Amino acid sequence: MIMPYESDLQPVITREIFDLILKDRSWQVDEIARCMEEPWYMIVNYCYTIRKDSTGSYVERVPPKEYLRMIAQDWFENSKYALSKSRQLMATWLMIVLHLRECMFRENFTVFCQTKKEEDADAEMIQRAAFVWRELPIWLRRFNMGRYSYTEFEFNKTKCFMKGIPSGADQIRSHNPNCLLSDEIAFQNEAEESYTSALACCQRITLVTSANPGWADDFYHDRMN
Repeated sequence: MIMPYESDLQPVITREIFDLILKDRSWQVDEIARCMEEPWYMIVNYCYTIRKDSTGSYVERVPPKEYLRMIAQDWFENSKYALSKSRQLMATWLMIVLHLRECMFRENFTVFCQTKKEEDADAEMIQRAAFVWRELPIWLRRFNMGRYSYTEFEFNKTKCFMKGIPSGADQIRSHNPNCLLSDEIAFQNEAEESYTSALACCQRITLVTSANPGWADDFYHDRMN
């Protein structure tokens, strides 16, 4: 795999190139292979998010920010990854894109997306994953067709799925997922117990949160006994 730091920071796919690829099957095959091999290339060239600011909401490609590439590099290098965030940094979007890509190109892989409430897990995580997939070019979607339903996004070809769950250790313990993406863990009930449950079964654990006093804050700042 070509790691993010080994990829060009900036995207190279312009509208003209995009239209040419759409007409060329062999080029599409090459692009799929490159997306499998080079995560940052796929992220900045083909993945779109919804941005919100004082003027409203709009759709844009993942911006080629150096700090986002650094986060992606760190994430690939560390199977247990904790990220402290502030608003508008796109940290949650980036993590969803990274996990979605894993599901597109791996087999029999389960990602649990956990936050405080089930409806938030669906709206802020699973629906975002579905949006990113729907905005991919048609030839890339056809490589692995996805299907959204409430709290779940499934892939036909690889038999992978992302599932949104509420807070609580039993949500993880009773299902044994391959991967846990926990958003705003500092605001979750049973945050420590959920992390402990994930340690027993997950190949990869990603914790993302804004600041809030408690176990997660102590964990992030290495104040644990």
